[in-house]
Amino acid sequence: MRKKNWVIYTHHKPHPDEIAGIRDLLRHGEGKQIGQRKLVGISKAKIVFVDAGEDYALSLEQTNIITVGTGKQLFDEHISAPDADRMQTCAALLVSKALEIEETPMRKRWLEFLYFHDSQGRRTQMDFADFVAALNLMCADEEVMRIGIEIVDALLDLRCADKETTKEDRDAAADFIERWLKDKDPEATGPIVNFVRGIRHGNKAAFDFTEIFTKLKMVYGEGLLFQGEAKKIATQLLEAKYNRQKTRYCEAEKLVEDPNVTGQQRIIRRDGEFLVVYTKIPVDNEDYNKAARKKLGADVIIQGNGNGRVLIFTNAKTPMRREITNIAGMIRLREMKARQIPIQTAYQRLTYGGAIEEVPQWYFQIENTAAGGKLLNGSQTTNSVEPTAIPLDQIIEIVVKALELGFKFNWQVWVRNELDSRI
Repeated sequence: MRKKNWVIYTHHKPHPDEIAGIRDLLRHGEGKQIGQRKLVGISKAKIVFVDAGEDYALSLEQTNIITVGTGKQLFDEHISAPDADRMQTCAALLVSKALEIEETPMRKRWLEFLYFHDSQGRRTQMDFADFVAALNLMCADEEVMRIGIEIVDALLDLRCADKETTKEDRDAAADFIERWLKDKDPEATGPIVNFVRGIRHGNKAAFDFTEIFTKLKMVYGEGLLFQGEAKKIATQLLEAKYNRQKTRYCEAEKLVEDPNVTGQQRIIRRDGEFLVVYTKIPVDNEDYNKAARKKLGADVIIQGNGNGRVLIFTNAKTPMRREITNIAGMIRLREMKARQIPIQTAYQRLTYGGAIEEVPQWYFQIENTAAGGKLLNGSQTTNSVEPTAIPLDQIIEIVVKALELGFKFNWQVWVRNELDSRI
């Protein structure tokens, strides 16, 4: 009987850990023994994309199909208890362990990155995971896998495995992005522009565009090869990110204009007026606050997320430094009361920038703008900050009250009323 070729199944819109796991099977699996089977010919396996969660009953000993990140087989981290160890892993880790790939410092760093993204959703703007998410919105599954594997090949190439990006590398990446940015819609380039500013000032993150760009150059060289495939990959990443931003911003505008999603309240005072815009239902769109400022002229945006967290943004051009500082103190005081923990009433302490020990749920980001900053209960994607215990309607009420009172706000009166109130 003619021997069948190997086939690798993974789900549509593959995640970074599936891309990495499949890449390792292709690059490191040839001739390796898994169970009773030798992976002869695995380097030429065909990759097939299937619906997530399907149960493939045949074991590896019975078939030439290997499933990665799906299928409830050897390399699927989603298998439920009692195999609880799988809940602390990801597809790439399972493959790496089964193939007994040497865990160099670079590979350990890479697998940790994949694990924390897969299990906790951790990612930063313009890193490998962020680009894969963007590519999945723009490209066919096969193209996402091809680009992803080429990038992982470069990142893990032995010639540059120990390479740490330098200022020259960051400047080269920034120059490349700035040339690409010309004639792009500024509404969709905010995160990309911010990334460039950051790396110009020395920012770097694991497996971000700078590291990807630098290692592509090292692998392909800076001559014709780089001008071909490597440059094409770098450009595809930027285009995917840009298109994702354009799509998200358009969706945000629709949400802002939908009265079933967005509420408004205008506060009029002798010295001016404020427009407060707030979500009536959970909204996870990261551009919602930007669209609320542009489309509605919002001065304060209160956004409740699907993860139970609340973000209070301000319009940088609106003079309200005093008010946002008061709001920080008022919200933190109400948080302690809602949690029935010992209450700290010192105004200076409760309006301190950053997070404070007594109320770690709220981060007061002080900014050098007319508005003075913003108050954040975590962020759009973080799972590390506990959601607020204050109902959204109470947060809206506190913000409106602070804006109404303005310079008439009296901290001692507010504290006394809070302690006497049963809210």
